[in-house]
Order: sequence, then C-alpha cells, then structure tokens
Amino acid sequence: IISYQIGWGSLLINWYKSGITNERIAMPGDGFAKWDYKNIALHFFQKYSLLSYEELFRKFEAIVEEIIKIV
Repeated sequence: IISYQIGWGSLLINWYKSGITNERIAMPGDGFAKWDYKNIALHFFQKYSLLSYEELFRKFEAIVEEIIKIV
C-alpha cells in the first residue's frame, strides 16, 4: 500500500511542478500512455519492492510533506 501511495504521490508532485513551469504534463506518467490502473499499481509495487520498510516510510513521509507544502 505504501508503494502505491508513494507512486501516485510522486506523480501528483510531478504534474504540479510541470504545470507551474508550463511544461507539457505527461499523464499518467512513469512510462504509461494510458490510464491502466492495474499495471500502474503493479509498476509501483515493483519499483519500490526492494526498499526496506524504513526507506519506504521515509520516502512516503517526504512525499506527504511535499504535498502539504503544495496545498
């Protein structure tokens, strides 16, 4: 679940930063051309599967803090 939240949170931050700098926003991003939620979720799980729980939690906290700053 944390991998999923990290993945979507990272995309959200990237979309925001791209919008602020008037760059083309790649949606959904991370190499996906369409909204394939099942494979996007699988991608997040695989991408972060080798991180320890502590690393996942630190990354999750950093993303939440960044989103709070944006809001």
